[in-house]
Amino acid sequence: MREIKFRGIGNARGVDYFGKFIYGDLIHIGGEAFIQNDDKAPDVIAIRVDPKTIGQFTGLHDKNGKEIYEGDILKEIAPRGYIYRVFSAAGGFVINAFQDEITMLRFAEPIANMQTAGYIQEQCEVIGNIHENPELLEVTK
Repeated sequence: MREIKFRGIGNARGVDYFGKFIYGDLIHIGGEAFIQNDDKAPDVIAIRVDPKTIGQFTGLHDKNGKEIYEGDILKEIAPRGYIYRVFSAAGGFVINAFQDEITMLRFAEPIANMQTAGYIQEQCEVIGNIHENPELLEVTK
C-alpha cells in the first residue's frame, strides 16, 4: 500500500519554515492549506503552505532512494539523458513521455504502469522540482 503524504513550501513569515518544503499530512482550515509536519519537528503542529506548491508523494523512489513527488523533475541517467516532469492526472500520476512535450500532457505515461515505475526507480533521479528549479524544464534545441 502506498504511503499518502504531501509536501508544500511554507509561507508563514517569521517562521523557520518560510520558503522551505514541509512534509507530512495535508490539512485545509478556513480556506488555507497547512501541512502537519512529520516527526522532524514535533513541537510544530501545522505549518501554512503556499497551495500552488503542494504535491503528493507518488509512492516511488528514484535510483538513489529519494522520494518522488508531484511536480518533481527527473533526469534519465542513460543513454539519452531525457528530462521528465511528474504530473497529477485523473486516476493517478504520469510523466511526460516525449522530450519535446516537456510542459504538455498531450503524451503521458502513467507511473502506475509497472514497467514505467521500474524504469523510473532504476534509471532516473530527481534533479529538482517545478517550484524551485523551473529552468530545468527549458528544452534546448
